[in-house]
Amino acid sequence: MMMMVSACLPGHENLAVRQAIARWSSLQAAVAWSGISVRTLKRFPTERHMVEAKLMTEEEYDMYMNLDAPHGKWFVPIMWIVNIIKKQYALKKIDTIQMDMLLKQVYSYRDGFAMLFVYDWVKIPLVYTQVVAIATYGYFFICLIGRQPKLDQKSMETEITILFPIFTTFQMLFYLGWLKVGQFLMNPFGEDDDDFGQFNARIWKLMIFLEM
Repeated sequence: MMMMVSACLPGHENLAVRQAIARWSSLQAAVAWSGISVRTLKRFPTERHMVEAKLMTEEEYDMYMNLDAPHGKWFVPIMWIVNIIKKQYALKKIDTIQMDMLLKQVYSYRDGFAMLFVYDWVKIPLVYTQVVAIATYGYFFICLIGRQPKLDQKSMETEITILFPIFTTFQMLFYLGWLKVGQFLMNPFGEDDDDFGQFNARIWKLMIFLEM
């Protein structure tokens, strides 16, 4: 999105506009991720922390807090970006085609967070996870008993007996691996080492945006 903004609003005279859009896009990410990611929520437990992080000014903070939105305010920074793009069009700094391209990028950015909220709202039932885990471990417990090789004198003379269960071992590796992956995907934005961390990446992106 910021690459499109830089292409449509170049030059030093549009620097303040580009910086405002970059800051609001980062604010949008911080507000949205605070409702999904535990790490981001601990970094920004309240809106005042976003002001201290220079993602929001005092005036914007007052506007944000005075807004009555019982179902969440994560879309507010996007509204500010749309308004400033419309203002640039009214000032004849961009034409209709450029405004259309910028708004498409903004709406695509917003739709990505909306989809994350949809995935976050639909929880996997706890009974389903328990049934899957019990079925997987129970299957291999039965395999441990049922797939033991038959060791008698006749079978040892006429058959090639494989004492190590090769195919059962491969099954166990694949099935348990898929089970662990599914358990981690249930909460990809938690606090485990394998979970996604968003704060450092967001700070790096903001620094890049402000230099555009």
